[in-house]
Amino acid sequence: MRTQNALSRSQESAEAHEMRLSIDRERHAKSRASETFTQRETRLSSQRNRTDVARSCESVEGRQARLESDRERHAESRASETYTQRETRLSSQRSRTDATRSCESVEARQIRLKSDRERNADSRASVTYTQREARLCLQRSRASFSRSIEDDEERETRLRRDRSQHALSRSLETDEQREAVPRTAWRCVYSSITRTGQNSIDSGNLVGRTACGTSRTRSPAL
Repeated sequence: MRTQNALSRSQESAEAHEMRLSIDRERHAKSRASETFTQRETRLSSQRNRTDVARSCESVEGRQARLESDRERHAESRASETYTQRETRLSSQRSRTDATRSCESVEARQIRLKSDRERNADSRASVTYTQREARLCLQRSRASFSRSIEDDEERETRLRRDRSQHALSRSLETDEQREAVPRTAWRCVYSSITRTGQNSIDSGNLVGRTACGTSRTRSPAL
């Protein structure tokens, strides 16, 4: 059947080819508009499995050419997408990631977390202060936008997930890491108190100097 389809498609004209592609796109759009979340995830999972099989058989040169083509196509696609399209894409990615992580074993989770920490450490060790601030600002903007459109159920799910992540993170930290957090927080508080006290002292000195200067300048008039 596939051989017959391939043969017939190789013999079709440019107009017939475009018409067939247009019909296929419309049919796919209608089919995907009516599919449920489970059907969509099943279809995407099947696509990913086929893609993984195809990539496992490709040569090094073919892989390099594919990666370069993918990077160019992704760059062009993301350069033209709107803010809403980008947020929708990222939200879909996060949903798929959450679904994948909910099925992973404890050992796989530990390996992934360790790999993520090493990759994040390598990435953040090479960024400048400006790049770090830009990244954090972008993260806060995305988080604020996502939270502004979530409903009560999504908010409860997010809070529950955050609590679980925090609990897991704290259960994995060492004694040194656990002790470093209060010391760091106390240093920030102490620094703030010191700056506030110094500002108060400076303000008092300024008032005193101003008052003394005023009294000295007014003394001759008396």
